[in-house]
This record gives sequence, C-alpha cells and structure tokens, in this order.
Amino acid sequence: MIKSNLVEAGHDISAGGLITGLLEMCFADVNLGADIDLTCLNEQDIVKALFSENSGVLLQVNDIDKADGILRR
Repeated sequence: MIKSNLVEAGHDISAGGLITGLLEMCFADVNLGADIDLTCLNEQDIVKALFSENSGVLLQVNDIDKADGILRR
C-alpha cells in the first residue's frame, strides 16, 4: 500500500495504545483533527480498546475502499 501511494501516515500502537497513536498522528499539524468510529472493534469497554498496548499499526489512507480490498485479499 505504501508503494501504491495509498498510505498517508502510520503509527504503532504498542506503546500507549490506540489512543496515543491516534493523538500523535493528530499532532502533525495544528489544524488537524480526527473523526473516529471504533464500532468495528466490537468492544464494549472503550477504555480497554483505547489503552490496550497490543501490537498493531494505525494507517491513514487516502482511498479506504482500495486499502480495504488489499487488506481483505
């Protein structure tokens, strides 16, 4: 996806959890924010979802449908 220019930014979530990664990605610009929908995680405890330090990567992509297709394959 990087070579296809689909990825705009990325961040790990292993140190500080999902919330830290999301916040750090927003620090790149003073006029940047995020609209985040976590319902796909199917987690009842949002604090657990945001602060869990499992291995993972956040990707900001410029074409969600294309990226989704690649990840599903």
